[in-house]
Amino acid sequence: MISFKEAIELDENLQGISKALSKLATKPEYKKISKNLLSLSKRAAEGGKKSAVQLSTQLPKLAPKVDKKAGASLVKMGKLAGTYAR
Repeated sequence: MISFKEAIELDENLQGISKALSKLATKPEYKKISKNLLSLSKRAAEGGKKSAVQLSTQLPKLAPKVDKKAGASLVKMGKLAGTYAR
């Protein structure tokens, strides 16, 4: 069980990821997956460990659908979200 302080930090971190995903969805290199990014952004805004787990699995799966550099940033963001799932 996580403490109240850890829960607040988790929510703040996922809010940051949510904002980043929303910004990425508007960029042209992410146009193919913009709907997916917006959906994940909403899920991240909900907070909680389940959101972090979903982000850590879904973002790397979306990476091959965009160019290499954009895909690498999605994988990094997925790994970061995975650290919040623990």
